Amino acid sequence: MAWLPPFILVLLIRFLAGVASAGMLIFGSTLIMQHTRHPFVLAALFSGVGIGIALGNEYVLAGLHFAFSSQTLWQGAGALSGMMLIALTLLMPSKKHAIAPMPLAKKRSNR
Repeated sequence: MAWLPPFILVLLIRFLAGVASAGMLIFGSTLIMQHTRHPFVLAALFSGVGIGIALGNEYVLAGLHFAFSSQTLWQGAGALSGMMLIALTLLMPSKKHAIAPMPLAKKRSNR
């Protein structure tokens, strides 16, 4: 976003990012429930979005305090996102440490 001066292009990218985010929340929660059947994992998905919004707000307020330009803020946000992606990749648990799926409920017969 820091290198895209035309306003309409910035609007288009922000719109597509919003659509992608909504799709991730809708389809991601469905996939999580299908594969893990564990509600705490689903809660982590939604709390991660909330934490990201809160941290993004604090980042912008700190940038305003230090009088950073919007271009500098976007570049910094991109760098922070890259660092968090690397940290997430390094901290990802191996398959042997992953949470096992919860068993499906047994169906009762009405006899």
